Amino acid sequence: MAMTNREKSEAYRKRMYEAGYKQVRLWIPRKSDGSIVKILIELEDITANWSKDKRARFIDDLVNIIRKKLQIGGDKVK
Repeated sequence: MAMTNREKSEAYRKRMYEAGYKQVRLWIPRKSDGSIVKILIELEDITANWSKDKRARFIDDLVNIIRKKLQIGGDKVK
């Protein structure tokens, strides 16, 4: 009997997990050039051994810096 889509997906996820990968789901703007993905991957690598709290504080600080820079430039961020 042929495998269902769900079974194929589960088998793929299992193979990837066993190969040392983890799944990350990410939504980016359609008009994005992909640079945000590269930045997020680099941030993941940089903060790989950090605790969740330390990583969360770092990301919060980074977001606040970006917001301030955008506001100074005239763009408004919600």
